[in-house]
Amino acid sequence: MRPSARTSGGTAVKIAFLVQAHTNVAQLALLARALHSARSEVWLHLDAKCSEDPSPLLADAQLVPRIPVYHAGFSQVRATLILLRAAFERGYDHYFLLSGQCFPIKPLDWLFERLDPGHDRLNCYPLPRDILAKRLDRLERFYFERHADSLLHRLGNKIAWRLPKRNFVKGLSLWPYGGSNWWCLRHSTVAYVLRYADTNPGFSRFLSTTLCSDEVFFQSIVSNMAIEHELRPALFCADFDPSTHRPRVYTRADIPLLDAREVFVARKMDLAVDAGLLEHYAGVARG
Repeated sequence: MRPSARTSGGTAVKIAFLVQAHTNVAQLALLARALHSARSEVWLHLDAKCSEDPSPLLADAQLVPRIPVYHAGFSQVRATLILLRAAFERGYDHYFLLSGQCFPIKPLDWLFERLDPGHDRLNCYPLPRDILAKRLDRLERFYFERHADSLLHRLGNKIAWRLPKRNFVKGLSLWPYGGSNWWCLRHSTVAYVLRYADTNPGFSRFLSTTLCSDEVFFQSIVSNMAIEHELRPALFCADFDPSTHRPRVYTRADIPLLDAREVFVARKMDLAVDAGLLEHYAGVARG
């Protein structure tokens, strides 16, 4: 049975939560339980490199075929496309992508009240954006994804960095946009993205050898849609550690900060760091 919810106009609304995860099945089971409801379904891609038993997830999530995923590589995009294609066949109104270390900090009703059939939720901007380390050299230089042979990976990328710069405008056939990889898109937008990816293989081919292509792929396609297309800020938050430039892990000390945020999910949380925080927000998500 398809999930449903009521908008102010009485129209049934359906949402698919697309979770892209690489480890920690116990935390993923807690996340899936918080997101799954009569109005929503959870689709999960678990990194093929994860050796944990995924069976605890089956009660609240639908698992899609698994591939090995590597940080900063095009496999991140491939995993997202696998999720999108699987959920798209079921037919939802909105598709909310989040990581396995995201967690809702508001009730599901809060999210449904803010979903708008006329807008997508995506943070993006035209490149370059040097202040956020989103430089054009990510596109101008080749990047070869990590695989089993890490030495070959490092040597290949050292050589690639010395090759002549690529013409990214010609390679992409559109101006690149960048942004965070966590978003909520409407069904019509997902249809456009999938159609664009299928009919423009050169776009994917170029980005398959691009560093952090997951921060460019969907953002560029959506931002280059029709001029009347409108975006609103993504409904997630993260706070970065200045020493590592990575999202810091929240603890229960951050509850006042998180409660003040007008977002649906926060990244990131870790069951091993503060299980009480996830238990707290699991209760919030259930209302």
